[in-house]
Amino acid sequence: MKCVQQLMPLLLLSIAFSSSAAVAVAGTGKCVEYIGQCAHNSPDKFCWGAPNDVSVSPSGNFYVTDIGPNKVMKCSYDFVCEEIANFSFPQGVSVDTQETVYVTAGLDSTSGPGAKSVVKRCDPSGKCTDVGGPEVVWKSPYGIWAGPNNVYVANSVWTGPNYVAKRSGPNPGPGPNVTDKNYGVWNCPSDGPCKLVADSHLWHRAPPASVAVDSHGNLYVSGGAPAMGGSSTWVRKCTPNAKKCQAFGSGWDTTSYLGIGALTVDVHDNVYVVEDGTTVFKCTGEGVCVALVLDPLESMIGVNDNHFGIYGLAVDASGAVYVAGGDGIKPFMGRLCP
Repeated sequence: MKCVQQLMPLLLLSIAFSSSAAVAVAGTGKCVEYIGQCAHNSPDKFCWGAPNDVSVSPSGNFYVTDIGPNKVMKCSYDFVCEEIANFSFPQGVSVDTQETVYVTAGLDSTSGPGAKSVVKRCDPSGKCTDVGGPEVVWKSPYGIWAGPNNVYVANSVWTGPNYVAKRSGPNPGPGPNVTDKNYGVWNCPSDGPCKLVADSHLWHRAPPASVAVDSHGNLYVSGGAPAMGGSSTWVRKCTPNAKKCQAFGSGWDTTSYLGIGALTVDVHDNVYVVEDGTTVFKCTGEGVCVALVLDPLESMIGVNDNHFGIYGLAVDASGAVYVAGGDGIKPFMGRLCP
């Protein structure tokens, strides 16, 4: 979901792996952290390339987009993982209650003119189909949230060196094309066409990154980090169908590379937000937030490694927090207990 999650990774020039791990204990039913870059419980002992987002299903399985090998992975609670899909530059992932997996993929900025970004729906059998029709053109879609009958997508319309649109500011560079009619958050219901529910006037020159929806239909959106061409960071809470949006939480004034990124909502409608790629905040629906102590999160990502921090965030029914990130330099995938 997200959420979450997450901001644009650095362009991967090379990927290195190591084999540090404290492996989850099978069959304990407890929240046990898994630290490191290689999933030793999996049959092929695969290593993460650049995990970008994570989503947890009610069954306990979790799903990860890994932009290193361009794979979508399904993992059991005990970190036994298998590939279920392969897309170019998979970004966000969200799984619904029926174990249907939704993925955003493609990055126009690195692929050049004519690149095709996609949003995919993959059923439990592994069959994947497109989400959306002629009403929307996906351009660098990022965050995604799958509910019972609706899928929300943050279509960031991020533009890179091959595009003419530039963001304003003292250091103009790649950024969102806010004049594009496809820019914003889209709702794609199961029984109809996608609709733009939150457009650029809510976050001018600060692209939406992560989206999540609570049990009452309230929409939460985060974004605006420099990593995605934004110039300010923010979190918004919108009433159903984004009829009214307002600032959520307070103190989101970071100017770090990752800014405010991954965001998710748990089964109790608590909202979780990642700041600076290193700190996870737990918030009430009213926006009262506290930082969680997630030992040994700091050792996973490094004190000064916020360029390579948390990109993906999920929370299961027990309150365990799943984090994914590290880019291709120091990739990690972990489950931690607050």
